[in-house]
Amino acid sequence: ALSIFSAVTVACLPHLCVVAPLHVRLTRRKRRSELGGRSFPWVKHFLWFLWVAFGTFGTWLVLYGVAFAFLAMSRWNTLLASLALPLLTSAVELGTACGTVFLYDALVYGPRIRSRMGSRGGRAMLGDQRELLILPIAITHAYAEGCRLVSLLATTATQPSWIWVAQLLGCNLTNIVVRLT
Repeated sequence: ALSIFSAVTVACLPHLCVVAPLHVRLTRRKRRSELGGRSFPWVKHFLWFLWVAFGTFGTWLVLYGVAFAFLAMSRWNTLLASLALPLLTSAVELGTACGTVFLYDALVYGPRIRSRMGSRGGRAMLGDQRELLILPIAITHAYAEGCRLVSLLATTATQPSWIWVAQLLGCNLTNIVVRLT
């Protein structure tokens, strides 16, 4: 499974190597007019890029560890493992999503809105500023759901009992609680 992660990461690298410089080149004039002579905040944007790249793909490795913990726990107590899996995957997913939103506000959106408020007298930002958050959060959600599905299939294949029903109910209940909060 680690080779799948490596293949996905390597497949995304050409995209990142082309899109980032292209974006910098195409938005150069707009940045100059928006910044009003100030320098571009490269450090904050680079830190945001690092979080998106390593935070999103790093979640996959953490969830991989959760799946291993689930398999180890299922040898002792299958019911406890089935109840712990949805809680652990939801905690990892929620932690990554909250970290993504917090760092976006701290590194990208917050400084941008403060600079516009100072230079234009409090004028609001137009457009959907959260559009950039969709991809990393969607990838994290896909990793978490994949971890749940693979663990559910592993339980069903290895345990001759009906313990997978408890795991499925736990996953659904956790999803409902997380979505309602």
